[in-house]
Amino acid sequence: MGSPGWAGAGAESPRAAWARSVARWLPAFLLVGGVVFDLLMPTHYTASPFLSAASLVAAPLFSLRGTAAVAATAAVASVLLATFHSGSDRALSVPEVVTVCTVALLALAINRVVRRNFRQLATVRVVAEAQSFAILDAYTEAGGNFIDTADVYSAWVPGNSGGESQTIIGTWLAARGRRDEVVIATNVGGGSSEPRGLRAEVIKADVEASLRRLRI
Repeated sequence: MGSPGWAGAGAESPRAAWARSVARWLPAFLLVGGVVFDLLMPTHYTASPFLSAASLVAAPLFSLRGTAAVAATAAVASVLLATFHSGSDRALSVPEVVTVCTVALLALAINRVVRRNFRQLATVRVVAEAQSFAILDAYTEAGGNFIDTADVYSAWVPGNSGGESQTIIGTWLAARGRRDEVVIATNVGGGSSEPRGLRAEVIKADVEASLRRLRI
C-alpha cells in the first residue's frame, strides 16, 4: 500500500531546531545592538534600521503579544535615543522615531496575517491526518499488512519538507498499537532538497531519522 502523502509535521532536524532557537533571539540582538551602535557611532549613524528590523523579524516568529513587546521596546528605544540626540540633531531624530513606530505597526499587522495562516494550516493538517488514519484503518481492517513510504513523502506539498507521511504513519501506529501487525517499507536518500548520494553515512542518518518519525 502506498502511504498517505498529505500534511503532517515532520520531525524537526537538530539543525533546524538550532536555527529556530537562534532566530528567536535575533530581535533582542537587534534591539541591543542598535542602541549600542547608535551611542557609539557619530550622530548621523542611527539605530533606526536595527530597531525596525527587530520588529519585522519578531512578526513571523512570536505571538502577537511577543511581537507587540518587541515593537513597543523598539519604539521606546527610538524615542529615548531621539531625546538623547535632540540637542545635536533634532531634524534627524524625529523622522527616525516616525520610521521605527510605523514599521512597528506594520510588524503587528504582519503578525496577525501570519498567525491566521498558521491556524488555517494547522486545521488542514488535523483534517488530513484524520483522513490518513481512516484510510490506514480501512486498509488494515480489510487484511492489508504492508505499508510503503519514503522520507521524501510529501515534500511536493507546499509547506512540507519531506517526512510528513512517515510521521503520520508513526502517529497512527502508536495510536492504534498495530506495530506487530504491519510491515513497514521505506526509502532513503530523498529527504533533502540537495542530492547527497547514497554513501553509508547518508543512508545511516536517513534511516535513523525515518525510524524516529515512524516511532519504531
